[in-house]
Amino acid sequence: MQTPPAMTPTATSSSAAPGGSRQCIDAGEGAAPLRLRAEWDGSEVVAARVEARPEAIGPRLCGLSSAEAAARLVDIAGDSPHAHATALRLACAAAAGEPPPAHDERLATERELAAELVAEHLGRLLLDWPPVFGEDARPQRNAEFHHRLLRPGQTQEALYALGGEILDLVARELLTGFFRRIRPPHTLAEFIACAEEGGILGSVLAALLALGKAHPPVGGALPMLEPAAVAEWTRSGSAPLPHAAETGALARHRHSPLIRILHVKGHLISARLMASMLDVADGATRMRHPLFDALPALAQAGSPASGVGRASVDSAHGILLYSVTLRDGLIAACDVIRPEDWNFADDGPFLREAHVWPASARETALQRLHALTLALAPGVPYLVELVGR
Repeated sequence: MQTPPAMTPTATSSSAAPGGSRQCIDAGEGAAPLRLRAEWDGSEVVAARVEARPEAIGPRLCGLSSAEAAARLVDIAGDSPHAHATALRLACAAAAGEPPPAHDERLATERELAAELVAEHLGRLLLDWPPVFGEDARPQRNAEFHHRLLRPGQTQEALYALGGEILDLVARELLTGFFRRIRPPHTLAEFIACAEEGGILGSVLAALLALGKAHPPVGGALPMLEPAAVAEWTRSGSAPLPHAAETGALARHRHSPLIRILHVKGHLISARLMASMLDVADGATRMRHPLFDALPALAQAGSPASGVGRASVDSAHGILLYSVTLRDGLIAACDVIRPEDWNFADDGPFLREAHVWPASARETALQRLHALTLALAPGVPYLVELVGR
């Protein structure tokens, strides 16, 4: 990627440790599947664009059997490999006219998807977020949970116990200040006070809030991707999905009082960070009680037409969609919509919010761009570049 002669680039840097950290460090030309660029005029970020997006998955699965496609996904899916494999498997089964999975199989699938969701959130929360604000990453703590969460073939009892440990981690280490209070915060001032009282992510939240809120997103805040619309698309295909919407932890927890405080006050990045921590707690609950009535299923599938199967899986990054057409036992057509296709769309949250912050220093502008990108949780390695004076 060429830089204009009058501009000097600055890129984020981080390690690609197992279980998190999807950024690219010292990335060469084309090294990052997702490349983001913003322009700074000395006082604010004035423009932003997506320089490159990940290669589409669907076309690379055409002509394969479902088993061959699943094997191919291991190398091309990026993050959330179990979510991708589950969506493909469910879509192919629906296209083939197979009966829905039995209840015990659905329970096992939900537990495994929840464990993967928790593992990927913890990777970002323990490895990526603290260094953005000068805190130490916790690679050893992350590795301890990462390997246990993703260990194949675990029993129901093991995942139940591990879910309890995750809930304890959230209360004792991530958000200590919020659990010391008798009641949850009702104002932004109370929220900041809770964040400042302790916890790995509490201090990060406090530092993020101290940067101040952004101006309203260009074009207004986007609607959340509604589960009802996804379910209707999966079953019948009659409901078109929006081209621009937000998916991910913020969409899942938009009704939480903790999230509403931040969202209404314009602290959208902080709202996404807080929502990802609530996602960890929900994921742990799903590991203990899959298909719990208060939490919608992470995976669903349907067949809108003969030979066509569709599936959706809610991953750590947002809603993942697969639409498969089978012909003679092979995949004749496959469309895959990843969360990045919404969050980093031409009219998506990143581009609406990337250039609405005043910043007196380049480092501050880059820090907020970095935080925005992390908050939108891309499932592939990425590079953020800031150019300007």
